[in-house]
Amino acid sequence: MMIFTLISNEIKKLMMRKKTIIVFAAFILLTIAIGYGVYRDEQNRKQWSSPEFRMANLEESIKMRKQDMDNPNASAENKSSGKEEIANMEQELANIKLEKSGKTVDWKSQLKENIDSSQKILNDNNSGMVNNEKDRMKLELQKSKYLYDNNIKPEEGNKLNALNFIQTLFGVLGTIFIALGVMVFTGDMVSGEFTPPTMKILLTQPVSRAKVLASKFIAVAGVATLLILVVEILSFVIMGLIFGFGNAGYPVIAGTIYKWDLTQSIYGGHPIIAVAGSSYIMTTGNFVIRMFLMQTLFIITCVSVGFMLSSIVKSSMVSVSLSIVIVVALTILVQMPALNKVAQYMFTSYGDIGSVLSGDAVMRFANPNPNVTTAFGIATLIVTSVVSYLIAHIVFTKKDILI
Repeated sequence: MMIFTLISNEIKKLMMRKKTIIVFAAFILLTIAIGYGVYRDEQNRKQWSSPEFRMANLEESIKMRKQDMDNPNASAENKSSGKEEIANMEQELANIKLEKSGKTVDWKSQLKENIDSSQKILNDNNSGMVNNEKDRMKLELQKSKYLYDNNIKPEEGNKLNALNFIQTLFGVLGTIFIALGVMVFTGDMVSGEFTPPTMKILLTQPVSRAKVLASKFIAVAGVATLLILVVEILSFVIMGLIFGFGNAGYPVIAGTIYKWDLTQSIYGGHPIIAVAGSSYIMTTGNFVIRMFLMQTLFIITCVSVGFMLSSIVKSSMVSVSLSIVIVVALTILVQMPALNKVAQYMFTSYGDIGSVLSGDAVMRFANPNPNVTTAFGIATLIVTSVVSYLIAHIVFTKKDILI
């Protein structure tokens, strides 16, 4: 069919462009830089998680907590909770000493103790914890119970492996780099063709204007998505071969929804709290697959916006520059408290896929925005893509008539 021929020709043109090679190389170099940064963080983590370092920290914490309890102004509740905290820290210290001596530590019994301790603190109305701290502890408790029930040994910190690395990579790239790279890649897709000789050739072909535009969009969306996924999958495989792939069955907390706590007021506003029962546990493997799927939608949205700008502006240089300015501006402006209410409508707010799926994207703004959820994000990306493409179609048709 003619449409497939047009798409094939557009893909060939894209793959032969110098810009494609430059953008692809830039993503590779950026991925390597992120990988090196993660590796250095892992070295620091190993140092901080060494038995000697942990023992020194616990001993200092026990000393400071005892000093707090010796304070004559300390309340009875504070002294009672202090005794429990010291007992827990001393037990943890004993376990570390046992670990250092080379003896086996019963991690499941230790995990059960941590679960019971966390549950006791949450049930204590005099613990002095604020709502956000309680919400975070509840989520961690939910995760700990899943580990215990499914006989999964807890991992120490954010251990370096392929699954953890790919989540970090998604977060860094999605913050701004994917949007910038894709929109620069797409910026001259239509405007670059807006020269009288080129447009005359396109319009004299036995194919509708809609198919000409559609073929360009499908080609650039497919190539952009493929190039990014290739870089990410290759980095995943390489990191897996070097540092291990990790446990795909390890639990991840996802889907947390927040709401305004109208019972409290802070600086003229209200704090946000997690909606009870909104969080759920999924495996890391499932979480990463969902990240890939939602990132694909985000890439298509970036292509749509860049495609729209390329259709509106005839100059390739202006359309690319405008794309860069819009991405940077949206990324910065949504952090302003005055624009907090419109942040959920901006497609750039959903670039950090991992935080969107987990629910932590709410906290990424100057003022937390509980409306930034996974469902709202998917809807925003789809609507932005459709509207952008429709505008590109209308503008492209009008400009055809004027040539």
